[in-house]
Amino acid sequence: MLAAPGPAAGRAEPYYGPMASPGYLRFPHIANDLVAFVAADDVWLAPVAGGRAWRFTADDAQAATPRLAPDGTQLAWVSAKDGSPEIYVASLADGTSTRLTYWGTLSARVSGWTPAGEVLAVSAANQPFFHYVRARVLTTALSGSPGAERVLPFGPVSDLSLGMSGDGTAVGGRGAGPVGLLTGTFGSFNTDPAEWKRYRPRRSFPMRRVRPTGPRVRSSACSRTCRPSSPTR
Repeated sequence: MLAAPGPAAGRAEPYYGPMASPGYLRFPHIANDLVAFVAADDVWLAPVAGGRAWRFTADDAQAATPRLAPDGTQLAWVSAKDGSPEIYVASLADGTSTRLTYWGTLSARVSGWTPAGEVLAVSAANQPFFHYVRARVLTTALSGSPGAERVLPFGPVSDLSLGMSGDGTAVGGRGAGPVGLLTGTFGSFNTDPAEWKRYRPRRSFPMRRVRPTGPRVRSSACSRTCRPSSPTR
C-alpha cells in the first residue's frame, strides 16, 4: 500500500507497531531535489533543501535500497510486504506501484537505474547457490513495458552503479557514454571474483614463474599447476 504522494501523507495516522528493520534512518539516496530513505519499515521522501519528510509507502514491512529514477518521476525499492524481498517501482506523481520480481529469494537489492529507464538490481534468484549473486536489468513502464528481466554477464557481484560521463570527455579511450562500477565479491564468502570458476578478466597478464620447491609448482598468476623448464633467478 502506498501513502498519498506529497507532504500531506505525513498527516496519516501514525504507526505504533513493532519494526522489522534493525535500523531507523537507512539507505539514503539523492536525486535532483529529493532524498529517499527507509525509516519505520517504510520508504520516505524529503526535500534536499530541508523541510518535512513524508511517508511514500505504508506497508509496515521491511524495506531497503530505494533508488530514485534520474528524471525524478519513479522510485524503485525492495519490500518484503508479500513475504520475500521483492522489487517494486512506483510513480511519484500518483503513487501507482508495480511489482517487478517474483524471485522468492532471501535477499535482493536495487542498485539504480539505466539511462533507458530500467532498474538495476542484484539477486541470487534462479542460481544454484545463494552466494551466486548476479546483476540484472528489469524493464519498467519508463523503458517500454515492465516484467522483462535479463542477467548481465558480469559474474558474481554484490553491487553495481551506472552513470554517464558528464563532461563529454573520452572514458577509457572509448568516447563519452555510460560508465559502470561493479563491486565484485564472491557472495557471502567475500573472496576475490577471480576465484569464480567462470571468471574471465578483461585483459591478460603474463604468467609469473616461481622457483620450484618440488616436482610440481603452482603459479599464483595463472591458478593452475605448471612445470617451469628452469628455475627463475
